[in-house]
Amino acid sequence: MQRAPLLRHGMSARSIQKSGLLALAMIACGSSVLGACSSSRSEWALSAPAGAQDAGVPDASLDASGIDASPEASLDARDDQQDGMEASAADAVSDAAASEDAAETDVTETDGGLADAAADAADGDGGEAGGATTDAGQGTGESICYFGDFDVDDVQEVACMAWPGAIRSKVDLQGLTGGYRIDSIARSPDGQRIAVSGRLSASSPARLVVYPLDGSGPPVVVATAPAADRTISRPAFSLSGSAVAFLADFDVAGAMALYVASSYGGAARRITPLPANAALDVVDFAWSRGAGSRTWLAYVGDLEQEGVFALWAADTSVSPVVSTPLVTTAALAPDRGVRPGIEWDLSGRVYYMTNLLDSNVWRVHSSDTAATSQHVVTDIVNADGQVSTYSLGVSRNGDRLAFAAEGPAAGASQVFVQQLGSALPSPLQVSSATALPTSTGVAGPAFGLPIVWNASDTAIACASDWAIGSGDTPNVFSAWTLSPAEAGPGSRILGMPQSVDQNVRQLAFSRSGSRLFVRGDLISDGVFELFSTDDLQTAGQDPTACRVEDVPDGGDVLGLEWNR
Repeated sequence: MQRAPLLRHGMSARSIQKSGLLALAMIACGSSVLGACSSSRSEWALSAPAGAQDAGVPDASLDASGIDASPEASLDARDDQQDGMEASAADAVSDAAASEDAAETDVTETDGGLADAAADAADGDGGEAGGATTDAGQGTGESICYFGDFDVDDVQEVACMAWPGAIRSKVDLQGLTGGYRIDSIARSPDGQRIAVSGRLSASSPARLVVYPLDGSGPPVVVATAPAADRTISRPAFSLSGSAVAFLADFDVAGAMALYVASSYGGAARRITPLPANAALDVVDFAWSRGAGSRTWLAYVGDLEQEGVFALWAADTSVSPVVSTPLVTTAALAPDRGVRPGIEWDLSGRVYYMTNLLDSNVWRVHSSDTAATSQHVVTDIVNADGQVSTYSLGVSRNGDRLAFAAEGPAAGASQVFVQQLGSALPSPLQVSSATALPTSTGVAGPAFGLPIVWNASDTAIACASDWAIGSGDTPNVFSAWTLSPAEAGPGSRILGMPQSVDQNVRQLAFSRSGSRLFVRGDLISDGVFELFSTDDLQTAGQDPTACRVEDVPDGGDVLGLEWNR
């Protein structure tokens, strides 16, 4: 399949390419140090419980975005999935649906809608203080779930890999068995379940299925598309795990709207207004993280005027849902908008990138869910004046923001860490990249890939094309780790690929924060595999030694678990 290139910060004008598939959040995989990295993996022990589908351990599915949706172009992290994703088969819908239902009576689909606050209370939403921290069977929090045709070319599967030992187990995809197409996956905050959106064949309707990873019960169909030409994409669990949000074009073909359903089965509710036409889409969304606002969703879309991307927040615990505009369509000219890449702190504030104040400068703003206040959070300048912010990430405890901007000197985009709160001190520059010659462009983190924090907020990671030596190839994006507490050069953790077309595509830390996961084509151009390291400081680790999932000819690791 043809893959979209990574986009860098050095371009002054970037076109937007809205995709109905959108982009999978950027999460990665990790391994150990050079010498400690090992490409070996072991299958799950034969003593695993009968019917257990995975040794699923909760990974810190760090909030991330990677969707094209503004006058700035972002990285399309779903590059491998786009070509041929939605085969048109309207004439076969009825037959396919009938045969599917007959063949899949073992998949539970319950009736009834999400019971709002009652369902939340039954699942512990009434008084929880954050997501569960226990692991599902492994105890270390060192795991990742991923999907792709990593064993047999063109047969897509879902697997999880856990440490110690790089133990891999596959999810038994009842209801989606057939290997045709997996769109995206997300693991519940407690690590016990995984949501998978996909379809059996080109002619079968898409469906969203939640699987228990310990084999404790049957899978549950959360949603089924009304026709084979409709899409379900990007599931994400709420903080409690009782609800799943996802994008779909159930009501108007081609128009992606935001839906919420109980993760235990039931009818989905559309959160966003009924699209007026197929050109209007939701392009990004994120669940709130704070205990006091855990039922809120923030979302970005051009829902009122095509090409004008505004921002809303909606409390899903009430019915009917009323969305509050945080940045209105009316306030945005055609050359202004809100970019994908929404983050929440723990007090119910939303952080997002917008050029609301100046069409030429993108800053991070924050708003509360009542839309009573809006604050400018970032303001970086270099010799050319104010410069744009991109690739943000809020720390796990919600008190700091990491972001990238071309400052303080032109020619190199650096990573900064901003302390959040009522007062905003000057941000701390935590990278020290060398500026590239003007003719080469600007080195820095890739657009659309978030900056991710580990669980203890002691390390951050990004994909960047910073150069170390004169022999480095421009425009090659590698995995970097940085300290968020001090200035320094950072570490290019894995050895640099040799081709301009080879890049890191996703990054994530494990739940414990001690392991980094990386997805990319770091060894062979166009072959996306899974890498892992638990040494977050030693630079230049051998990708071959750190590879934990290699693939057959024609195969790929297409995406990692995520949550928003």
